[in-house]
Amino acid sequence: MMNSLIETWFITLALILARVSAFLAMSPVLGGRAVPKLVKLSLALALSGFWFTSSGAAQAQTIIALNQ
Repeated sequence: MMNSLIETWFITLALILARVSAFLAMSPVLGGRAVPKLVKLSLALALSGFWFTSSGAAQAQTIIALNQ
């Protein structure tokens, strides 16, 4: 039960990270060579973590897993 919960969290976070990374790579301001890759990666991870925790996905999945 706990294994599937962690797997679901990982997949959800990975999907959010992929979407944020694609957005940052295509944006005119942050997509160029002037911005270091470490800055882009840090920003993508920070935004993904923020949206993962604030979206309610983690809380909803935890409640569903605990009720099973």
